[in-house]
Amino acid sequence: VRLPLAHDFTMKSDRATFFKAKFDNEGATLLDGQGSSMIYSLAMSSGFVLLSKKGVYDKGDQVECFVLR
Repeated sequence: VRLPLAHDFTMKSDRATFFKAKFDNEGATLLDGQGSSMIYSLAMSSGFVLLSKKGVYDKGDQVECFVLR
């Protein structure tokens, strides 16, 4: 599923990365607490967003989403 990003985000890694995210009417919001030990943000997430390139993602950019619920 592709959704618009609900806010600006700067991807600092050169590697494709899955980010915990919440999906709603505004689109995909990346959550705080992205570390692998951050269980609370995983419990609050709707799924994951895959960002595959380094750089700036602007609000409204379409991103690949993987829905868990």
